[in-house]
Amino acid sequence: MNEGNNNKKVVKTVLIVLVSVFAGFILLIGIGILLLVGGAKWFISSIPEYVEERNEAASQKTFSTYYDDSAVVSARFFERDWAGSGYVYTDVPEEVLEDLVKDLDSLHIVKVGGMHDYYYGYVSGVELIYENGRRISFDGERISYYPDMGDEEKASIFMYFEEGREGFFDILTKYSGPSDPLIRPVYEHPISEYSAGELSGVSFETVSVSQTGTDLKILNGSDKRIGVSEWYVVEKKENDTWYSLTRHDSGSADVQTDDLQDAEPGSEVFMSLDWSDDYGRLFDGEYRVLMMIYEYSEEGQISEPVIMSAEFVINRTKRR
Repeated sequence: MNEGNNNKKVVKTVLIVLVSVFAGFILLIGIGILLLVGGAKWFISSIPEYVEERNEAASQKTFSTYYDDSAVVSARFFERDWAGSGYVYTDVPEEVLEDLVKDLDSLHIVKVGGMHDYYYGYVSGVELIYENGRRISFDGERISYYPDMGDEEKASIFMYFEEGREGFFDILTKYSGPSDPLIRPVYEHPISEYSAGELSGVSFETVSVSQTGTDLKILNGSDKRIGVSEWYVVEKKENDTWYSLTRHDSGSADVQTDDLQDAEPGSEVFMSLDWSDDYGRLFDGEYRVLMMIYEYSEEGQISEPVIMSAEFVINRTKRR
């Protein structure tokens, strides 16, 4: 009797193992199929002939009808709320809606798709809401299509105009919408309140630069110990004048003297700055980063700070 029960248990165990192995095998096949399909889609989308046909088809469409042919019944501008979370929305007046859509549709689509750094997307832009309840959202780089007013995308793709990103935001500002926070006209900002100075024997320069940060080198060639504050400001140069850029945090940079990075005479200090939260992505132009540097007396007291600057240029290759 016991032997019969044991045999049943063995058979049951074997069946469970076989079913588990089979299920795992089926799961692996499913994952493999998904990977193959994804790889095939990527491969096809990278074929020049396919890309050319896709761009040609896109160029025959307009902005508002790229995803949906339904009538546009309302629109709203959006801007990221830096003081809180989410976005601030401004409804487009009904009496200018038709003109706004016509102007947006006058932009010439030259390319869709592709990949690039999109670290700081969806800062500001426009949403169009259709009669069927669907909507699109565009921030100057990527257009997203939603089946309703929820957050789940149905489709999205990068979109490029012959008039460029600037042409898109020129239309938005025409209707009192947001200007491009990444390439906002510099004359909208106040003139710099700082004057860059020098410390004898101390050099301050950028080692590498990206749109969202920089690596800095401070060489202390003097005979005194110096301290470098974490305080910094980024400014933009236009027509030989330095302009302050709007910070996205509190609007100012707090000065701290209790956390200095020291450099003995003849030594170097390397620092990395990430201004993505403070200034976003910087676009093409001449810039400078300002930092406060202190000298120590023989008694260890710090002097009044000297604001030193390191200038740099961002020259991003435009993608078309």
